Amino acid sequence: MSAYEHAIRRHFRRNFAVNVADLALWAMGSSCVSVATVLPLYIAHLTDSPVLIGLIPSVQFLGWRVPQLFTGNLVERLPRKLPFVLLVSLNERVPFIVLGLFILLWRSTDATLTLAVVFVLLCWQALGSGFVANAWQDMVAKVILPSHWGLFFGVGNAIGAAIGLGGAALSSYLLTNFAYPNSFAYSYLVGSAFFMASWVALSLTVEPAKPPTKPAIPLRAYLSKLPALLRADHNFRQFLLVRSFGTFSSMGNAFLAVYAVNRFQLGDEAAALFTA
Repeated sequence: MSAYEHAIRRHFRRNFAVNVADLALWAMGSSCVSVATVLPLYIAHLTDSPVLIGLIPSVQFLGWRVPQLFTGNLVERLPRKLPFVLLVSLNERVPFIVLGLFILLWRSTDATLTLAVVFVLLCWQALGSGFVANAWQDMVAKVILPSHWGLFFGVGNAIGAAIGLGGAALSSYLLTNFAYPNSFAYSYLVGSAFFMASWVALSLTVEPAKPPTKPAIPLRAYLSKLPALLRADHNFRQFLLVRSFGTFSSMGNAFLAVYAVNRFQLGDEAAALFTA
């Protein structure tokens, strides 16, 4: 067994635990700041435009997917992914802190300017997620034994779903007991605290260095190889096609909480109910 493999096995239990904690705490934070329920309802206080509400999942989709085309080449050559992950992943956490503070402190009645700031922050967060996605997934594939990949995501997502109910309950309390817009600000700031806790858990990962197995090539050359790869690999092409079409199933998510509140005259806490 090589020194690298020995290090992976020696730190496996620690890495399993701290990365499950990262998944679970991220889910807890996500239930407080949900871009499928809480944010659309906040946007609905500012505008009744279905286009702007529908932009939320679109921004999330593009921000998550597109940057991965440009980071894949870089990530493949990194001996350790964790430093990159920790630095870049702040861009998917800090925008929520800024959004919470902005809602709490901004008192202008100019809805257009408020919406502009909110969508700039949403784009920042979505792009942050996209730029870190490849490195994070690559790091998880390194530090978690392949025989335990399914168990890792199963346990992490199950715990995340369970405590996410607690996050939804906390969000419901905040949206019920505080007046708009402070109620949304507090929900985002509390969610941000859980995001930062997940970052701390992630930072406890022990990732041994592994020299890259592929030679460095310019980004333009890397991108120019992709069309040939898609033409040659039928299964990969079909997989990407199905994933792309599958995204359309989430188009209506942003409208559910908004419609329920308007249709049944519910309070803002209904967003937390939909999150749960």
